[in-house]
Amino acid sequence: MLVGAVLAHGTGPFSLSGVCDEVRHGKPDPEPYLRAAGLLGVYPAACVVLEDSPAAVVSGLAAGCAVVAVPSVAGVVVPAAGRLRTVSSLAEVDTAVLASFAGAPGAAAVVSARGARRPAP
Repeated sequence: MLVGAVLAHGTGPFSLSGVCDEVRHGKPDPEPYLRAAGLLGVYPAACVVLEDSPAAVVSGLAAGCAVVAVPSVAGVVVPAAGRLRTVSSLAEVDTAVLASFAGAPGAAAVVSARGARRPAP
């Protein structure tokens, strides 16, 4: 309900949105992220997921995405994994961090909304 009300005013800077009733299997299954990557027309490996729960982190990693975990509940521990970075605040994450973590060459890369990588001007 809330998502529908918000999206009635547009998606803002986002190309698309996805909610739990649009997939057969929710998190920790990889389906939500595989679906999102498919809708964007990009490989999951070119995506970076920002999440705050262990189930969502597992989902993103299982889909093949890089994951930035921002635990929002005190005491929640996200175990280390290959393409996982844990930060204490989103203030630690900027576009250069996201681009480098997504596998773009150099920290000055720009990741477009379609997932294509090109050098920054």
